[in-house]
Amino acid sequence: MQRIEKVLEALGMLYEEKKQGVTAEEIAYRLKSDRSNISRDLNQLHKEKRCYKEKTRPVRFFPCARKLPQKQIAPKETEKNVDMDNFLKKNPSLFHQIEQGKAAILYPGDGMHMLLLGETGVGKSLFADLLHKYGIQSGKLADASPFIQFNCADYAHNPQLLMSQLFGHAKGAYTGAETNKTGLLEKADGGILFLDEIHRLPIEGQEMLFTFIDRGVFRPLGETERDHHAHVLIIGATTEKKDALLKTFIRRLPIIIDLPSLRERTLEERHQLFDEFVQQEVDQLGRPMYFSRNALKAFLHYKCELNIGQFKADIRIAFAKSYARALADKEAYLKVSSKDLPDYIRAGLLNNSDHRQMWSKYDETNQQAIQYLPGDATVPEAESAPSESTIYREMNTRYRELEKKKASSEEIQKAMEHDLKTYFKLTGEKEQLFSNKENLIALVPDNIIKELEKILRHVTIKTGKVMSDKVFQMMAIHIYNLVKRSQQDHVLKNDMHEAIIEKYPEMYGVAKECMTILEADLGIRIPEEEASYFIMFLTHDEMDAVERLAKVQVIVIAHGSGIASALCDTANQLLNHDGAIGINARLDEEPQQVFERLVRYIKNHQITDDILLLVDMGSLTTFAGELETLFPLKAESIPLVSTMHVLEASRKAMIGCSLQEVYVETLKVNDYMSIYQDRKALEQVQKPKMRMQATDSFHFRPLAIISICLTGEGTAVTIRDIIRKELFIDEKAITIVPINLVGKESIYARLQELTKEYEIICVISTFAIKTDYPTFELYTVMNRAGLQRIQDCIDEIYTYRSIKETILKYYDMPEIEVLLSSIYRFNDEVNEMMSPSLFVSDKIGLSFHIIGMLRKIKRKEQIPRFEKGMVSFPQDKYIVPKIKHLFLDYFRDHLGTINEDMLNHVAYAYLARSVSYTANG
Repeated sequence: MQRIEKVLEALGMLYEEKKQGVTAEEIAYRLKSDRSNISRDLNQLHKEKRCYKEKTRPVRFFPCARKLPQKQIAPKETEKNVDMDNFLKKNPSLFHQIEQGKAAILYPGDGMHMLLLGETGVGKSLFADLLHKYGIQSGKLADASPFIQFNCADYAHNPQLLMSQLFGHAKGAYTGAETNKTGLLEKADGGILFLDEIHRLPIEGQEMLFTFIDRGVFRPLGETERDHHAHVLIIGATTEKKDALLKTFIRRLPIIIDLPSLRERTLEERHQLFDEFVQQEVDQLGRPMYFSRNALKAFLHYKCELNIGQFKADIRIAFAKSYARALADKEAYLKVSSKDLPDYIRAGLLNNSDHRQMWSKYDETNQQAIQYLPGDATVPEAESAPSESTIYREMNTRYRELEKKKASSEEIQKAMEHDLKTYFKLTGEKEQLFSNKENLIALVPDNIIKELEKILRHVTIKTGKVMSDKVFQMMAIHIYNLVKRSQQDHVLKNDMHEAIIEKYPEMYGVAKECMTILEADLGIRIPEEEASYFIMFLTHDEMDAVERLAKVQVIVIAHGSGIASALCDTANQLLNHDGAIGINARLDEEPQQVFERLVRYIKNHQITDDILLLVDMGSLTTFAGELETLFPLKAESIPLVSTMHVLEASRKAMIGCSLQEVYVETLKVNDYMSIYQDRKALEQVQKPKMRMQATDSFHFRPLAIISICLTGEGTAVTIRDIIRKELFIDEKAITIVPINLVGKESIYARLQELTKEYEIICVISTFAIKTDYPTFELYTVMNRAGLQRIQDCIDEIYTYRSIKETILKYYDMPEIEVLLSSIYRFNDEVNEMMSPSLFVSDKIGLSFHIIGMLRKIKRKEQIPRFEKGMVSFPQDKYIVPKIKHLFLDYFRDHLGTINEDMLNHVAYAYLARSVSYTANG
């Protein structure tokens, strides 16, 4: 077959696949031939009237057997009024940008790819959406043409996943790719793909995107057989300046549309935006709104850092707060005055930029408030409920609940404002969020963010590693505080500096290079000690923080068939952690033979951690000293091993306690077991003491949130600022206590010391650690879900401490104060023996369990029979007797007769809560 015939055949096949005109380049790629030869053949076929062509850029060819599809005809702009024209009327300063966008949409073929420039919140997404609507309304795009929106920043630190989202992947392309996946590019076929933050595309993604723009073809990840085709108009958006972008971007996206910031728009336009956003809220709520002149002036002149996005959110927040007040005061009208606004908005009144012509219309009528009426211009009753918006509907429901409880106007308003704060956190409708680069700027200056991006690009080039968002956020805050420290000539010491450098020599070189870049760009001097901190950040994603702390290996040696293995299996199963190792010794085996097997095991398994030996014979306790002479580690031993010993040792080792801490805490098990051997003796010795304590009023320890970071300084301040600003707390009642991650003393020892002074609400750490308290990484605190979970912890503490008020509100129990004093003490002591500790929410439930039991006894109701078979845990032999004895000490006088059923119900209720957390991890 001659080449020209192959070209004609390929033209027909490609047209069937694409359903639209075919370029010479596409045929050349299909036939793996020279493009100029293919172009000559196509023009010859056109002369012979065996195909025809459309003179677009690039030229497209059609087989003669087909009719030219409707969408291939370049449409003329229609005369009808379109959304883009309405938008122009309200934003006349955007005339040039709108004309650029229209021209790009109407360009022959699929249109011309474009790039939208502008700061965060200027309306790039809105502009792209308007361009899509214009394409449909002008007839260039089909009515059902897709508009796909994708933010490249969401996957910036995971290039493989990002490219899978954009281009799709074939089954088996990478681990976890179990099925074929269609990418967004293919889903956008026939429409527009809007790539926000396009500059965050990794190099691999840029190359694949440019290939598609140049040739109209792409391949999903893992696809090697064939090219895929799609007809998609690409609209990119970025907050970067044009000069900072690669020339390859500008060449492939030739239409550059620079959208102005809100401060660059005219005051009249800002006023029109204000009117539009306010009217939207008024129509949704169905209530009139009055803005005082000063409130309006403040909104029109304040410094709105995040542009239109923040402007709209600030208006909505003011609306919601006004609605809360209107509900509490039963008013039909909503009002906003300048005193109702936050300081940063009210500061707009101080700007000396009054626009006399605009305000003259209000001056003429002496109008002090501007009225906005709902669309039907009717004034609703004060009791009417909103019909549309979720936030207003939720507020109305909340108001009804509070009203039923006969709450006062002040109580209603305070409660609803608290709910509002939570709502805006969860929905992200606030001027400052913490989930991406722009939101991090709320805490860290933009120049620090840009420097961090620069050095992380350097790290990726040097090592091939891409840092996670978690590391990005932690390093941003660290570098920000590093700059402040350098200005004060304050140098941080790192006790692990030499050890970290020795362990990561290659990363040390990279860290030094990063420090050199920062010194040159920021004009600061960075001390050598900072290198180890940088290494810890740059290696964060590949090592567990617990590995950086002291680790202890628990080894159990016991004589008898499978005794040691059974003890370790029980502990490991309960803790969901394979931490304890069992070495079974024969009854006739000599100690020296057992020791030799222990040494072989340590060598074969390359154990380098400190070792705690739990042994069943005194003669084996000498092994610890002998191990220290053979290996560079420390060792301790404890005789008389039991399940409880193994559990406690494994638990303390699992959370990173030092060898000495594990040793001391495990020895305490012997004290517990000996104390509870004689029940009567215990009652005689401790009962008078407990009774005296129970009669005293219970005093809560001060509350604290622990901040653990590399330095113990700057990040703690950041965490404090976030919590104070974002959470609903009594600042005087909660202390933020900083701890240095790399101090000489174990973190867990310091936490233990702090519990003597504070009740710890939660722990926030820059690195992942394990504690008995609710623990959050700094990364989660920078997101709404994490903040809400911390708020829940705080609210639970407040609820637990206010049980008395709850009881007195619903029950006639004058003795509740004395009873609660015993309950609080009982909970604290039980918590000490539990592994892991009880959550505050469980303490609340278990406290009410005891209170309910008291009420049953007072009403002479029968306590249900406890069936032992219903609940069974391996450690109940040790824990249950402790809880029962403790319960008798505290509540015998309160409850009178206490039978075994009652004791079992209480003991197993507490035990079940602790074990359920262990089983669930």
